[in-house]
Amino acid sequence: MIDHHDEPEPEGDLVFIDPTYAAVGEIIVRLVETAGLSMSQALAECAYVALVTDTGSFRYANTSPRVHRVAASLVETGLDVAEISMRIFDVLTVGKLGLLQRMLARVTRLHDGMLVYSELLCSDMEETGAGAEDIEGLVNFLRSIDGVHLAILFREFSPDETKINLRARPGVNCAALARRFGGGGHPAAAGATVKQPLDATRAEVLRVSIEALRKSAEPF
Repeated sequence: MIDHHDEPEPEGDLVFIDPTYAAVGEIIVRLVETAGLSMSQALAECAYVALVTDTGSFRYANTSPRVHRVAASLVETGLDVAEISMRIFDVLTVGKLGLLQRMLARVTRLHDGMLVYSELLCSDMEETGAGAEDIEGLVNFLRSIDGVHLAILFREFSPDETKINLRARPGVNCAALARRFGGGGHPAAAGATVKQPLDATRAEVLRVSIEALRKSAEPF
């Protein structure tokens, strides 16, 4: 198991976890260098994508000088950065557009706008023809709303299972919140899968979130 999430009880016979790395791709690059192996173009591209996405295009707090040095070494292998970025950020599938429309139509603001949430239903996936990959990044639209400290996207995965994606501003540890529901992640980005219906999950997660926001500037 190779990860950069600080998991309290990691699974695996051989575990390497280091939260100081911005992305697993950064760890892989270090392993390749340490082993004295050559960096293939495919590996360089995958590692670069990992860095770009996990740092929010080098905008998040986990963007360190080391991250920029690793990114530079990958670009030096001949990557077409513009083409990669276009594929990641500038292509919106019809299915994702449909999900985005439905998510935005259901946006709800709570706690003086500090908490914003929305949800996607099983029927949304079927009616828009979207795939699981089309959900990626949608919650970031909620976090970008002015005044939001915590954004939550609930996804009805089945009648008895709900997935939650959380994004937070500095001062809110959404990874700690996700762990309360069996998930995990980063302080600014986390998630969990809850074995109960959407309505029950939404009520419980919102209750815990609002209580925590009321208690402290660093609630979790």
